[in-house]
Amino acid sequence: MDRTTLQQLADTRLRGTDALLASGQWYAAYYLLGYCVECALTYLEKLLEISGLKSDLEIRSKADSKLEVNWNLVKG
Repeated sequence: MDRTTLQQLADTRLRGTDALLASGQWYAAYYLLGYCVECALTYLEKLLEISGLKSDLEIRSKADSKLEVNWNLVKG
């Protein structure tokens, strides 16, 4: 998927999340919000590849265990 498609997916799901929260459907809203985050992270990973920074991040995360742990948390 390209950037625009991922952004549109995230925006659409985010609007759905607002509606679910407004109607008190907390679990469904949090689930859908997780999908929004997944779209954003997928784009972030692609952005790292396109920018040429992915290898730099990999090198730095191997040298810094805290960075590696935190990045792995973000990636899921």
